[in-house]
Amino acid sequence: MSPGDLTDTIQLAVLLVVIFGIPAAGKFAKTYLDHRERMVQAQFGGQSTEIANLRQEIAQLRLELSTLRDTSTQYDMSIQSNIDEIQHRLTTVETRARAAQSEPQLTRTVGRTE
Repeated sequence: MSPGDLTDTIQLAVLLVVIFGIPAAGKFAKTYLDHRERMVQAQFGGQSTEIANLRQEIAQLRLELSTLRDTSTQYDMSIQSNIDEIQHRLTTVETRARAAQSEPQLTRTVGRTE
C-alpha cells in the first residue's frame, strides 16, 4: 500500500462517514429529542392536570366556605333577634314585678292607716 493509497482510503472513509454518519447522527438526535419531549410532557403534563384539579377543588372549597359564612351570619342574626326579644320580655316582666311590688305596699300602707 502506498502513501497515496492510504490517503485515498482515509478520504473514502471520511466521505462515507459524512454521507452516512451525519444523517444517522441527525436521526439519532431527533429520536433522542422526541423521547425527551415525551418524558417532559409526561412529567409536567400530569402535574398540570393535578394543578387544574387542585384549582377546581379550591374553587369548590371557597364556594362552600361562602355558603357556610352566609348560614353562620343568618344564625347569628337569628340568635341576636332572639336575645333582643328575650331581653325585651325580661324588661317587661321586671317592670310588671316592680309595679306589683309597689302596689301591695301602697295598699298595705293605706290599709294600716285606716
